[in-house]
Amino acid sequence: MARFVHQAILRDGNGKSVKEATMTVYLAGATTAATIYESETGDELEDGQTTTGTNGTYSFWVDTDDYDTTQRFDIYGVKTNYTIEPLLSVCIFPYGYSA
Repeated sequence: MARFVHQAILRDGNGKSVKEATMTVYLAGATTAATIYESETGDELEDGQTTTGTNGTYSFWVDTDDYDTTQRFDIYGVKTNYTIEPLLSVCIFPYGYSA
């Protein structure tokens, strides 16, 4: 088992960070919520969701026990009155990593 982190700042179409938004992670090209974790050793986050902090930052971890290292992810941010483009086909596992 190895977990790898994805961390970023959620930004709107004008480049401003979006605080306290809901982030949902799916398997790339699907409507299946991904299994994600709150930290390297922490618990699973329910329904593939996390939230952004007060400065728009967010992070989550994925585990090699759950997915092949070639798995890609689609990440959607949602907040009322914001238009946020999804991040599609995100590679979280390091290139060339083999469990």
